[in-house]
Amino acid sequence: MQRHPLVSVIVPVFNEEKRLMRCVASLRSQTYEKIEILLVDDGSTDATGRIADELARKYGQIRVFHTKNQGQGLAKNIGLEHAAGEYIGFVDADDFIENKMYEKMVEHALKSDAQIVQCSISRADENGSVFQKIYKPSKEVWVTDRGAFFRDWISYGDFSHGCCNKLYQTDFLDRYRIRFRSNQEVCYEDLLFNLEAAYHLKKLVSLSECYYYYTYTQNSYSQSVKPGNSEKILRLFACFLRKIDSCGDEILIYEVKNLALKQICLVFSRVIWERDGRLSMRKLMKTEQMRDYLKALDSPMSPPYRRRIGKMLRFLPYPLKYVYLYGYFRKRYEW
Repeated sequence: MQRHPLVSVIVPVFNEEKRLMRCVASLRSQTYEKIEILLVDDGSTDATGRIADELARKYGQIRVFHTKNQGQGLAKNIGLEHAAGEYIGFVDADDFIENKMYEKMVEHALKSDAQIVQCSISRADENGSVFQKIYKPSKEVWVTDRGAFFRDWISYGDFSHGCCNKLYQTDFLDRYRIRFRSNQEVCYEDLLFNLEAAYHLKKLVSLSECYYYYTYTQNSYSQSVKPGNSEKILRLFACFLRKIDSCGDEILIYEVKNLALKQICLVFSRVIWERDGRLSMRKLMKTEQMRDYLKALDSPMSPPYRRRIGKMLRFLPYPLKYVYLYGYFRKRYEW
């Protein structure tokens, strides 16, 4: 007899009165029926809280939690505290999903006993029109070598940084106490969450089918490229490196430093012509941790192109650093 475990879908919500109904409709239309929906109202100042409460009164599978504004990370943790499901999913309130997403992901999770199942992501506009696939993994990935796994991650091969296209085993998250950090402390809380999950992961399944649709707006883009985000990214990787420092896995530590450097440089490449961006870059380039990341590129493990990047960022004068960051990172990598 086939099992049908409960899936808890956590939706952090802040001022999404216009798109929350679309998101919830896509969750309620799932072909997999054993789903509970946890709406965490993160101190909304518009009608979002009222809409969420109305949805909960109308549909028994929806529960609502109201909290003061703390950011998505801590809002997701509230959902995790109250989730009753054997599996956990996350969906952003401005996005939507295919109606068979959780049916397919649960099917693969049970068949393979994977701790994480993920699918492809496409970008949609505010009207729901899909116009770009932004992440497509291979059919299936077995995690057996941690260093190789992190190398694939850095090159955007088989693991995306976000949480919303994934299904997690609840026992796996609880066993290793994998939780989100405050957005006041780190930037990209999903990235740190998944770094910690990947460190303990034994198996994941990647589906090439696209079931998740990310709503792209200019506002969401501008929020991700603030100059101050570079310092938060630095803190993010400092948190993780402290956690794995005693593991003795030199390849893993090397690859994490490379991922940190790439993420920071991506932010720099988009704010480099702003005064705040240049000041932030100068400040971070002088930190001991940033110098350590750059030195890591001189490792014998580094391919020639990484060594060139390290030398450019270490020895070029600042005006040329700006040009190099803008020209190299912005043109080669997209979020």
